[in-house]
Amino acid sequence: MQLSLSFKSFIFFLYFTLITTSAYQLTFNEITNNMADKDVIVQFKKSSSTEERQKIIQDLQAKGATVVKDDNINSKILPFITVRLPEADFSTLQADFGGDHDVVENVEADQVVTTQ
Repeated sequence: MQLSLSFKSFIFFLYFTLITTSAYQLTFNEITNNMADKDVIVQFKKSSSTEERQKIIQDLQAKGATVVKDDNINSKILPFITVRLPEADFSTLQADFGGDHDVVENVEADQVVTTQ
């Protein structure tokens, strides 16, 4: 059985289209996921209680944040959690917890820090 040249071309075109579309969709998903969410470190004051910290976490979750890491929530030296939230909400979160907040010491983007 011998396939015609036009049928082989059609099969190649179909295969190429599927591969290209799959690669594009994967790249598009990675770009939109990276742009949509931001990991944020929420540092608590050392003087804050466990109940106060849990209240802040519940408030963040109510606003759509997801706790990524909470291993250091009860640290005596540097109590903090890492949350993931929509990037558009980051500046609002900084404004809410900025200044002289009773429980939160600092809010900053979780990012790679390098030294010279």
